[in-house]
Amino acid sequence: MIVVQVDNVDKCEGSYLLSNGSSRCFLHSVYSIDHELEWMFQDAEDETDDIVLFGLGSGQALPYIFDRFRSLKKLIVVEPTFSIFKHLLHEIEFSQLIPERALDKVILAVNCPPRIAVDTIIDTVSMGENTCVFFGNHVSYRTIFAEYHREFAERVVDKVRLSKIGIRSMQRHILAMTKNSVLNMTVPAHAMENFIDFFKGKTAIIVSAGPSLEKNIHLLEKAKEKAVIVAVGKTVHILNNRGIRPHFRMGLDSNSLEKAYFDDISDTSVPLFFMNMLYHEIAPQYPGPLVRMISRTDNLGTYIYRQSNLPLILFPIGTSVANAAACALAELQCSNIIFVGQDMCSYNNKIYADGQTADTNNTNLEVYHKKDIYGNEVISPLGYYTIKLTLEDEVRYYQGRVRFVNATEGGLGIEGVENVTLKEVLDSLPAAGDIQAQIETVLQEVPAKDFQLALKKLLPQVKRGLRITGKISKLFSKINDIDLFKDENSKRTAVETLKKIQALDKQLQSVALYKEIVEPELQSLFVAFHGFWDNGLSGSEEEQLNSVRNIITRKMIEVHAYLACLKQNIETIMENKKTCEDEIQTE
Repeated sequence: MIVVQVDNVDKCEGSYLLSNGSSRCFLHSVYSIDHELEWMFQDAEDETDDIVLFGLGSGQALPYIFDRFRSLKKLIVVEPTFSIFKHLLHEIEFSQLIPERALDKVILAVNCPPRIAVDTIIDTVSMGENTCVFFGNHVSYRTIFAEYHREFAERVVDKVRLSKIGIRSMQRHILAMTKNSVLNMTVPAHAMENFIDFFKGKTAIIVSAGPSLEKNIHLLEKAKEKAVIVAVGKTVHILNNRGIRPHFRMGLDSNSLEKAYFDDISDTSVPLFFMNMLYHEIAPQYPGPLVRMISRTDNLGTYIYRQSNLPLILFPIGTSVANAAACALAELQCSNIIFVGQDMCSYNNKIYADGQTADTNNTNLEVYHKKDIYGNEVISPLGYYTIKLTLEDEVRYYQGRVRFVNATEGGLGIEGVENVTLKEVLDSLPAAGDIQAQIETVLQEVPAKDFQLALKKLLPQVKRGLRITGKISKLFSKINDIDLFKDENSKRTAVETLKKIQALDKQLQSVALYKEIVEPELQSLFVAFHGFWDNGLSGSEEEQLNSVRNIITRKMIEVHAYLACLKQNIETIMENKKTCEDEIQTE
């Protein structure tokens, strides 16, 4: 708890003298608080959607904000301590600072650690690509709460970037991931749920491909006697080249480049944990047993599993395959999870243990300059740094249930996870018995399954959805052919057409496939569209009509593309199956 002394200042209404032992300053300008507020918000756009205010101060920023930013949707106030807040409540009725129309727009995060305050912000404000968010702060707070503000500001930037990366990734890869998901559902595979008893109470080592893996790669074969070894991503290729067989391999990357890591795999004894988003040519060609995991974002897989009345655990996915592995092993109740090769940065311009270099001189590559666990300055590309942030969130989530250990012996480290050497960890562990034999027992008892029939049953719903979106597209073309507000007749036509479109939109929402799969799959894009065009919904009739048109237009474009992708790939599966059956009959 941060304690700040608050003293009144003679003849300075609304300002106080603050001190925390090492710093001392006035809460507000002793000359002009109005000028201070204008300076604070000089860079803010009048059409700002959300404001995050660091420090409530004497509360005078609130009337200023709601008077100036008329279209504001949310105001989140971060107040690091009760000290100033309690003083304010003694001086004024808090509700007097907020107009009645804005009462539901204000959220207070008082006396919260920076991490909790930032999580509140991320859960509250819209992180759409076009959302305008302004961060304001009182200079006095940055002085008195300097360390708090530093951590708060860093976490906000990291989290906002992470959120927007997710939206951009969704926009770029949604159709490729949909194709992968459909085609991978036809691959016979064991269910990850059947490994619950196997993993419960065991120690697992997640082997990633960072440069520091070279320090420990010689210990992995011996480590198999004490822990379950899971190789993720590019590590599959690295260990295979060194003749090291892990107990499991894991893949989930939807990019076609992922296939190169599996092309030279020939042994048939190591199961592959995969999610349906994995590039669709990998699982069918993998020589060993396949084990399917359903991720929380795999709405198609979830729907089919539930329609098939199959047991289901939904696994978080995170930013990388290492993140997904950590969550999966935690959900399966491993007692210890050990990270190896999880550098999340480059050393001597190398990003992988097998020596692949990183073009950190590329001006288009966004990088962080950070300290590694030994205090050395290293470079961490944005994608790698987001892995660190996500791992830290996962560690906090599973705290008390799983012991995490970082045996990377280098890299950025993971907040909340102890750093030790792999040898020290292995020396402390008892022998685990014949792990390979236990794995083979699980695989023998569980039949494999594919879902071609379940996918075929979806096709009528997909076609119905496409018919509805096709009708909506025709109606939109009718609106686009007229000047919406040229005259009363044009406006009337536009209004009537939009009503028909909204009626069709309701029809679409009555389709089970749309509600269970399509809408959840595209939800982050829908939020972004609303974030960009919602302002018009509170404007003139013309602005409202334009907002509705823009939101539904963009939604229908994405829905139609998604449904068309489903249809094409389900029909491909059916055609391939028919071809195979014809060939068998001919023989």
